[in-house]
Amino acid sequence: FNLMRQHICNDFVLNSKDRILLYELSKGTKNKDLPNFVNLSKSGIEARKRRLKEIFNVEGEGDKKLIQTARENGYV
Repeated sequence: FNLMRQHICNDFVLNSKDRILLYELSKGTKNKDLPNFVNLSKSGIEARKRRLKEIFNVEGEGDKKLIQTARENGYV
């Protein structure tokens, strides 16, 4: 219940591609394999990751920090 409340209180919305990207990153999927799971080019995936890092306020950090913050906010 707390996780659901936390999820509802966030002001940003992630679409299905964002969620799949976060999920695959959390599983440890390598960047070169991500286009197999998310219907985006490598540059599209990088742009999406940059945007997600802005959303989660972890700009300049690595993917681990992005996943950790997404998990804390109930998205992974």
